[in-house]
Amino acid sequence: MKCPICEAPLRPGTDRCPSCGYRCPQTHTAPTEQPSEPRSAYTPPNKSKKSTGCCCCLAILLPVLIFAIGAIFSFAEFVMEDFAFAVPEPGYYEDDPYAQEPFEDLIPESVPTPAADDCFLLVDQTLYFLPENWDGSPILNVPETVAGEKVAAIGPDCFRDCTDLTTILLPETVTTIDANAFSGCSKLRGLYIPDGVESIGQDAFAGCIDMEAIYIPASVQSIAEHAFDDCASLLYIFYGGTFEEWDALCDDYINPFTTAVCLDGHYYHGSVD
Repeated sequence: MKCPICEAPLRPGTDRCPSCGYRCPQTHTAPTEQPSEPRSAYTPPNKSKKSTGCCCCLAILLPVLIFAIGAIFSFAEFVMEDFAFAVPEPGYYEDDPYAQEPFEDLIPESVPTPAADDCFLLVDQTLYFLPENWDGSPILNVPETVAGEKVAAIGPDCFRDCTDLTTILLPETVTTIDANAFSGCSKLRGLYIPDGVESIGQDAFAGCIDMEAIYIPASVQSIAEHAFDDCASLLYIFYGGTFEEWDALCDDYINPFTTAVCLDGHYYHGSVD
């Protein structure tokens, strides 16, 4: 075969003229297509990675689930056993630190002067607090007399919602604490009820969410219902009598984490039906 331009003979196996370099189109052939391998109609997806991920998740979650179930049963057993009433062995209370000075944290080391008479209103020996005349101190020392008259009762709603008071000192002359007397005193940390008080009214300490301890003397003959409602921080009730006397005195619900400290021992109080 010759080049159509210069008529020089073409070399076998090439499509360009060795003389003029012209590419002869009649000698160029298109590359042949390689036959593709037959493909099936359906190729299943690769599930190996997904299956491995599921197995890993199951291996992690299974121990967690077993631990959670065990923790639930352990807590249930703890509540049933430790929060029940129990009478300790004789002599159990002798080494208890609360047997020596059980109420020292309820009374501040430095007792302030009793508040002025204009901070209170006294009606038939029943006290009512006038916070607008108070100087705002967090410690309030209630006087034994107001305008020459003895303070015998803390009146209904007397200190209700006085959220700035952390300590209230009551006089020895008080014999009655009426309903809602201290309810809503959210910052009240503790209260020492003096000997001689005979009755505590309904909701007397309800909503004292920061109150951690309270002393109730053996002279108290009645505690009305809901007296300790919403006392979420109440850890100790110090009672001046025996556990048997306390059990007969208070049959209302009290925070299950509260311990009743009596003369013959201390006990998890729990809820009482």
